[in-house]
Amino acid sequence: KPAFSALFCSVAAYTACYAMMRILPVWLAAFFAVCIACVVYLISLLCLRGLYKEDILMLPKGEKLVKTLEKYRLIM
Repeated sequence: KPAFSALFCSVAAYTACYAMMRILPVWLAAFFAVCIACVVYLISLLCLRGLYKEDILMLPKGEKLVKTLEKYRLIM
């Protein structure tokens, strides 16, 4: 699951960087491409159910995140 998420992430980063380099400086296009890739990675992990309750509980305010994600059935 993380490998598929990484694949989606890399495709999103490449596509976003390529598209934005035409209108923005290279460093700014790369920055936005990395931000977009992070969001795509997180969303794909949630959609593929690649995150587990124990993983999220290790984060700050993990209990609150777990309750919210369980409410929407995004984690097991």
